[in-house]
Amino acid sequence: MSFTPLPTYDSWIPTFQLYDSTGASLIWTFYAVDDTNIPQAPVETVTITNFRSSGAIVIAGGDKPFEGTLHFWVVGSGYTDVMGQIDTLLSSIVINTPYTLKIGTSPSTTITYNVKRTQDFVWGNVARDLRNYRQEITVKLLCNAW
Repeated sequence: MSFTPLPTYDSWIPTFQLYDSTGASLIWTFYAVDDTNIPQAPVETVTITNFRSSGAIVIAGGDKPFEGTLHFWVVGSGYTDVMGQIDTLLSSIVINTPYTLKIGTSPSTTITYNVKRTQDFVWGNVARDLRNYRQEITVKLLCNAW
């Protein structure tokens, strides 16, 4: 009787890093991202029709903006540490400011989006966790949008 060996997995995980608008200065690294709808590549097309013709002309457009969501955690040694990270997060990622989001999809591949935060952060389970050791956070970024 022979057995098929179990598959081996590498230890690499995707990275989510926010840079300034030039893409040069790192602003924030999103650690412990456990849910996201990024990457996406929606495109916009223009369809032209008129009453005299049958059919349509479709003109290729550009990248369509979309709302990207990152659900992540900040983890610390206690309340003071977690709140310090939250304060830094709030002062670092300002609403309606252009940033560059770089997503490492493999050790050698990165996808880049121009993004802006247009909504407040969503703080999940504050009443249960009390920010003693962790805080669940959701941020929505308008991608392909400056």
